[in-house]
Amino acid sequence: MNRPLRRNWPYVIHVGEGTDSDSRDEIDQLIKWNLFKKKLIGVHGVVMDEKQAPSFKALVWCPASNYFLLGKTAPVASLKEKTNIIFGSDSTLTSSWNIWEHIRLARNEKSVSDTELLDMLTKTPTKVWDLHNIGEIAEQKDADIIVAKNKNIPGSFNAFYSLNPEDILLIIHKGNIRLFDESLYAQLSRFPLVTEIYSKIYYKDICKYVQGNLPALIREINEYYPAADIPFSIYLAPQTN
Repeated sequence: MNRPLRRNWPYVIHVGEGTDSDSRDEIDQLIKWNLFKKKLIGVHGVVMDEKQAPSFKALVWCPASNYFLLGKTAPVASLKEKTNIIFGSDSTLTSSWNIWEHIRLARNEKSVSDTELLDMLTKTPTKVWDLHNIGEIAEQKDADIIVAKNKNIPGSFNAFYSLNPEDILLIIHKGNIRLFDESLYAQLSRFPLVTEIYSKIYYKDICKYVQGNLPALIREINEYYPAADIPFSIYLAPQTN
């Protein structure tokens, strides 16, 4: 971090991941030894306080993992006034694989408003990482769009925060379709869509097409972690002679 000629990239580091004085002291130590005032992005910061927060460009808040491991999470209600807060997920080993459950947990904290939490998932990360072409639906921005089912829940934020993976109908990233629901197959077939680049998966008996070779990915995961709980099943086409 203190190499004088090293490029001025931000440094992302787990810090303050505990509930004791040692965890708080390590934040002070990191700040003290950041001699060239490099941009720091802390992860967790469970014991970070308002005095320490301004020394960080941002804090990645991972409430689901924090509660699982420590029974406590970062005081973002106060820290959000001193630094940028980005919503994060540390690991599916320490929390649910369903990111929507993490987001609902954060919402139930009542530490941030619905708008602030949405910004932590969209606009704030683009500002922190200096990504100028994403983060909102606007002219001259990359077409990053998610379309989900209308769940007929009053209030747009209530509908958004009640979503789950099975509700996602379409994901467009940089103008390319990365995922689509089987119910859209007939509509999308009117366009030049090469379905061979998608894997057909089932989650809760709902069929999705996901770009990429998911069977190969699962095989690789199982080589390292045979007990991994894969939350969906893969459609394998019948073998022909």
